[in-house]
Amino acid sequence: MRALGFASAAALLSAILALSASGGCGGDAFTSGSNTDASTGDSSSSGGGDDAMPSEGGDGPPMISGQTVYVAMTGKNSNSGLDPLHPVATIKQGLTVAQGLADGGVALPSIIVCSGTYAEDSLHLDFDASLAGGYDCTTNPAKWAHAPGYGFPTFDAKVASIITYANTTPQLATFSIDGTISKKASVDGFFVSGGTPPPSAPGPSLGLELGEGASPVLSNLVVSGGGGQAAATDAGSIGVRIGKGSAELKNSVVAGGSGKGPSSNGFGSIGVRVLAGTPNIHDDVISGGTGTGSGFSSVGVDVETSLTTAANDALTKLVVIGSDSGATPTGSTIGVLARSATMADLDLVESVVYGAGSTSGTTLSVGVELDSGGTFTLLGDRIGAGSQNQGQTVGVQVTSSADVSVVNSEIHAGDVPVTASGSTRGVLLTQAVTKAAIVYDTIYTGANGGQGGATAIEAQNGVADVTIENDLLLGSGTTGSTGSASAAVIAATCAGPGKQLAALAFTGFVNFSDLLYCNDTVQSNGAPAGITIALEGVSTCKTTCGNVIVTNTCAGALPSCQGDPSCPSKPPTQCVQSILGTSWSATNDGYGASTGDAGIASTAWQIEAPGDYCKLTKGGTPVPGITDDLLSHARSTSTPTMGAVEYTGATCAP
Repeated sequence: MRALGFASAAALLSAILALSASGGCGGDAFTSGSNTDASTGDSSSSGGGDDAMPSEGGDGPPMISGQTVYVAMTGKNSNSGLDPLHPVATIKQGLTVAQGLADGGVALPSIIVCSGTYAEDSLHLDFDASLAGGYDCTTNPAKWAHAPGYGFPTFDAKVASIITYANTTPQLATFSIDGTISKKASVDGFFVSGGTPPPSAPGPSLGLELGEGASPVLSNLVVSGGGGQAAATDAGSIGVRIGKGSAELKNSVVAGGSGKGPSSNGFGSIGVRVLAGTPNIHDDVISGGTGTGSGFSSVGVDVETSLTTAANDALTKLVVIGSDSGATPTGSTIGVLARSATMADLDLVESVVYGAGSTSGTTLSVGVELDSGGTFTLLGDRIGAGSQNQGQTVGVQVTSSADVSVVNSEIHAGDVPVTASGSTRGVLLTQAVTKAAIVYDTIYTGANGGQGGATAIEAQNGVADVTIENDLLLGSGTTGSTGSASAAVIAATCAGPGKQLAALAFTGFVNFSDLLYCNDTVQSNGAPAGITIALEGVSTCKTTCGNVIVTNTCAGALPSCQGDPSCPSKPPTQCVQSILGTSWSATNDGYGASTGDAGIASTAWQIEAPGDYCKLTKGGTPVPGITDDLLSHARSTSTPTMGAVEYTGATCAP
C-alpha cells in the first residue's frame, strides 16, 4: 500500500465517505440501489427469462465453469448464476448458490459481483469462498474484469460493488462472517455500510463483523459503521468488529460511522474493534468516524487482545485518525486505544496515528492510549494528538501498570489555544507504569499548550524506571505560569528512593527555557548541569551525561550547549525550523501538510544539511539492538544522531 500522511488520509476518507450525492455511498450509511432482496429476487430493471450477460474473465478469483457464481444488478434470482449469461441478482442469493457448490464438493467456490448497489438483508458468509466485487460487466461483454478505479487507493464509487443495509429485518451487522472459515477464503472489492436503525427500534450498527474463528483475507474494502445508538457501555456504530479468528485486513478504508454513545461512558463510534483472536491488520486507512458520546466520542482502532510482531499480527503500516474532520466530539477522541484486563502485549509499527481530525473538541484528544497492563512497543511511528479548542491533547498516554517502549518515533503533542484551559503532552505516563523506555524519538510539544503548558514528557506519581535517551525534544518557546507548565520533562519525584528517572541522557533540548521540573523539590533546571545535580545529587554524571541545550547564549565551547541565534523563539517556528528546515511544516505547525512533515511516511522531521548542529547529529550514544532509524537509515555505531532520524550529511566532530 502506498504510504499516506495525515492530510492525504483525511482527504481520502472525506472523498470516499461523501459520495451519497452521486448515488454511491454515504458518510455513515450508503444509499440503496435498485436491487432488493425480496422473495422473488428479481431486479426491477431486468426483463423476462434468463438474462444474457458477458462471459468469464477478469483479474480476481479464477472463473472456473461449475465453480463460479455470477451476480449482477440486471440478473434474476431465478437464474442459475452458474454462467455469466445467467447471473443472479443479489449477493445473498449468490452465496446460497455457492454454498450448494461447496456442499457438492467444490473446495473454494467464487462469487463474482458486478458494479452496482445491492441492498442486502442479513448477508452472512460461513463457509470457505472467494467473494469479489468491483467488476465491469458491460465494457467488454466477453470478459468480466475489475473496472478502472477499483480498489486501493482510488476506490471509485462509480465502479464499486456497494452493499447497503436493507433494513427489512432486525440485524446488527450489514455483513457478518463466522464459522470455521480458513485463510483460503477472501472478500475483496466492496463498499459496505452499517445501517441506521429506525427511531422505533434504536440499536447499535455494524458494517462488517467477524466471529467464531473466521479467518478470511479482507482487502480493497470501504467499510462504514452506520448511524446506530448504543445501549449500556457499548458503541453506537463500528466499521469492522473482530470477535475471534485470524483474519487479515489490508488495503482497505474503514470509518466508524456516526453512532451515538450511551448516556454515560461507552463509545459513539469505532473504526475497527478487536475483541479477541489474532488478526493481521496492516496497510489500511482507519477513522473513528463522527460519533458522539460522553465517554469516548470516537476511536480509530480499539484493541482488547494481544497483537505483536512476534506473533505476526502487530498493527503495521496503518494510517489511523481518531475522528473525521467534520466531527463535533462531545467526549474523548483516540487514534489507537488498547484496553483490557486480560490484555498482554501490543506492538504498533511503522504507522501514522492522529488523535483527532477535528479541532472542535473540548475534552481529550490522544494519538495512542494504553490503558491495560502488558508490554507495549511503539516502533517507527508518527503520532499526533490533534488540536482542540480547549482540554488536553496527548501524543502517547499510558495509564496502567505497563512496560512501554517508544523507539524511533515522531510525536506531536497537539495544540490548545494558550488562553484556553488545558495542556499538551508528548508522552504522558500516569499511575502505575512499571517501566518506560523513550529512546531515539523526536517529540514536539506543539506551539501552544493552553493554560497548563506544553511538555514533551511527563511522569506522574506512581510511575517508575523511566529511561529517556537519545531523544530530540522540541518546545513551544515559552514557560507557563509556573516552572512546571512548559518544562521539557516533568517528574513527580527526582530524588530519594522514589526517584522515577532511571536515565535522562544524550538528549537534545530545543526551544525550552526549563529542561527538567521536579515536583518533589519544586525545582526547575534550565541547563544540562542542573539535570545532573537534580537527578544524581552531584555534578559528575552517570545517568545524565551527554545532554545538549540549543540556545543563543552559549558561553565558550561548552559540550552541553549548541549555539543557534534563532533559539529560543515564540512562536516556535523560527527556532524549530532553523533546526529541522523544510522537513518541518511551519504552515501547519509541524504536521498536516501534503509534503515534508511528520505525517508523510517517505520523509520525516530531520536535521537537514549542511547540519551545523554537530552536538545533536553526532551527540547520541549507541543502544544495543537499535541499528537503524525511522527511515531505515543505519544508525552510527559510535556517535548516532539524537532523535528519530539519523543525520546522513557530511560528518563532523560532536
